[in-house]
Amino acid sequence: MVNTRANRREITPDGRGIEGEYDTPKRNEFFDVFDNKSPRTSVSAIERRLRIGYSTGNKWLRDRDKFGRNGYYRVRKVSNSLSPHPRYSPRRFKALVDPVQNPVRDQRYEAQIAFHDLHLKPRQPQRNLNKYTNKDEAYFDPASQGTGRILREQGQRYEPENIQEKPALLGNKVHFSGWVNWYAKCDKLEFYNNEEEYIEKPKRPCKPRKSRYETEEDWNKRLIEWEVQIGYEKVVKPKGNSMTQEYYIKRLLPYYIDAIKDLSKKKSIPISQ
Repeated sequence: MVNTRANRREITPDGRGIEGEYDTPKRNEFFDVFDNKSPRTSVSAIERRLRIGYSTGNKWLRDRDKFGRNGYYRVRKVSNSLSPHPRYSPRRFKALVDPVQNPVRDQRYEAQIAFHDLHLKPRQPQRNLNKYTNKDEAYFDPASQGTGRILREQGQRYEPENIQEKPALLGNKVHFSGWVNWYAKCDKLEFYNNEEEYIEKPKRPCKPRKSRYETEEDWNKRLIEWEVQIGYEKVVKPKGNSMTQEYYIKRLLPYYIDAIKDLSKKKSIPISQ
């Protein structure tokens, strides 16, 4: 505060009243003076002139050499983990994959948390297990969706206590088609099935010839062996969702043609586009 005649007015005090971290403009001012200084001017003299702390200028110069352009700005501390400190140690989470210390590792996370009396949400053990333990594979198999989960360490997949039985395949495979574009989409899906069973005839082997030096017993024996190799007709059930061109033209192609014509009438779009 300062008195000016009869009025008292607040004015900005000279210098820095509170010691603290210097802001970016102060850094840039220091670098400008340092880059344009004479050879006889020391860093300490620049610090006294700009009223910055002792050895602060040398620290800023080291930051600029280390971080480059980022050294012109306020450098904050960098941490590998910016999240709060974990409630439990990494050793506690690694024990969850140990068959001896965790007898319920084949159950859901909620059951394991209740068994070990952990004050955590289900997503926290999963995140920490990914952080502190190793995994050796990841894949997607529709047939194994019903397989039970179990926690294990890397390289212990084929241990007896880690093997989970795969359930039997249930359900029916269906094939369907549809269409969608920028303007509209199909009202319903078209289900189709071109997997018709057919009879496959085996290739007939050549009938053996009787030699003049062959006895009747040997000839009958070879003839029986030939009849066994003929085989029988068998019913073949195709696998997959393949279809013939004839089936596609009769069953699905008219469905797409009608959709294109209907869209062309509604949006006034030429079919060629």
